Amino acid sequence: MKVNSWTIVAGSCLSVLLALGVFKYNQIQAAIAFGASFPEPAESVEFAIAQPVEWQSRVTATGEVVAKNAVNLTNELAGRIIEVGFDGGQRVKKDQILIRLDVSEELARRDAALAEVTLAGLSLQRNISLVDQGVVSNEALDNVQAQYNAASAQVAALDAVILKKTIRAPFDASTGLHELRPGQYLAPRTIITRLIGVDKNVWIDFDLPQHQASIALGDVIEVIGHPNHKAVVVAKDSWVDSVSRHVRYRAEAPLNDDFLPGSFTRVRVPFGNSVSAVMLPASAIRYDSTGANVYVLVAAEIGADAPERASKRSVELGAENNQAVIILDGVKAGERVAANGSFKLRENLLVNAMISAPSPVMTAPIVNQLP
Repeated sequence: MKVNSWTIVAGSCLSVLLALGVFKYNQIQAAIAFGASFPEPAESVEFAIAQPVEWQSRVTATGEVVAKNAVNLTNELAGRIIEVGFDGGQRVKKDQILIRLDVSEELARRDAALAEVTLAGLSLQRNISLVDQGVVSNEALDNVQAQYNAASAQVAALDAVILKKTIRAPFDASTGLHELRPGQYLAPRTIITRLIGVDKNVWIDFDLPQHQASIALGDVIEVIGHPNHKAVVVAKDSWVDSVSRHVRYRAEAPLNDDFLPGSFTRVRVPFGNSVSAVMLPASAIRYDSTGANVYVLVAAEIGADAPERASKRSVELGAENNQAVIILDGVKAGERVAANGSFKLRENLLVNAMISAPSPVMTAPIVNQLP
């Protein structure tokens, strides 16, 4: 009788447990069915089409603008200024008088020397006649000839001094600022002004590390400005600097307002061989612990709730700025890549994509900034 009581209790417990299990199973199945009735989640993003480009690494270097004709004009001889023939910042012509120093003493000495030349010339003529008559020796004639030559040389020396005290422009140029005034005394080798030649072109001098000095004469470089300008390499130093291990180059560019002689500028120089790559908006690049990656949009299966799915890919980056980036590996030309809104995506997520507005930077050259 006691055994039957325990059997009844055990059977009742099993029945209750079985009923609860069936109830819970039905509840779970109902929840699964309810969840399945909702559509699969999807995100909306903008996309860009990977554009094929030929890309070449470029090194950025500091350059200096150099005038093709430039000189610090100085006086060779001391003297007092009697005429200033130019204003600061003025354009002057070749051979235009810039400074005239007082030459009154030299002119007086020249008049005296001319008198000596005249007298020596008369004496020379008489002695030549007397030599022909046999009255004067050839030795005496030689002495008179030497006196005449010395007097003539003295006149020539004074002419040279007078010429040096009249300072002229050696070429067409723009003058620098000055504070010269008539009556001012100039010591020898005083800088009068700086002359910058009036030329259509200027030089851009820049240095490249030895291992990057692979450009050739005639190559085109880019001078960074507003806007950028092109320059052609025209010369290269024949040695490597033993301290910096750099090689100096010289490029020539048309003169413009950005190129003030003596100023510094930045240049981009081709480096290495060009490679085939693709270009994408910078907003398409995502970063995680594995590095840079993008989400390529691939067609979803038939019947899916959105036309595409996100496929995460690791990429190798080339040049980049805040608007565009070069992809060296990981994306093929023509593929659709999530751009604005790509931060919302994950692997295999359904995507509703809208085309991105084209960026003007995407059509412009882009280069990497190598150290």
